[in-house]
Amino acid sequence: MDVAGKIQGAETAIGYRFKDPQILWEALQAAGSSVRRAGEREIRDGNKRLALLGDTILKLVLVEDWYNSQRARVDADQAIQNIGSNANLDRVGREHGLSTLINTNPSQGSFVSPVTMSATVEAILGAVYLDDGMETVKQVMQTLGLGPT
Repeated sequence: MDVAGKIQGAETAIGYRFKDPQILWEALQAAGSSVRRAGEREIRDGNKRLALLGDTILKLVLVEDWYNSQRARVDADQAIQNIGSNANLDRVGREHGLSTLINTNPSQGSFVSPVTMSATVEAILGAVYLDDGMETVKQVMQTLGLGPT
């Protein structure tokens, strides 16, 4: 599948069309991917930078929802552990067909490990945040089934 096809597939999966599709392209690069540029941006570690941003944003959305709900502290911890776990993010990514859209490390062939899938979901959330902000991230999280309960 070509670049445009992967970007379009990911946009369809998450229910959001990017203003800057190159940031989504960066999010689809696994660590060790042979892709080194996304538009004008250099990619050094695949989607790791975006994944760190996305992981933080995911936690922020969950904790903000908890804070506004007046629920017990343990509920915030449970939401982060359940919704933000690598196992859950891996499951969500695969259910939405993202595994076929990731540019993997050439040494792994087309295999997408659970860690790579979860990092890609986080990277996509980071890319959405950079492209359109927190409210759109919340919408994408709902689309993917990652919204606060």
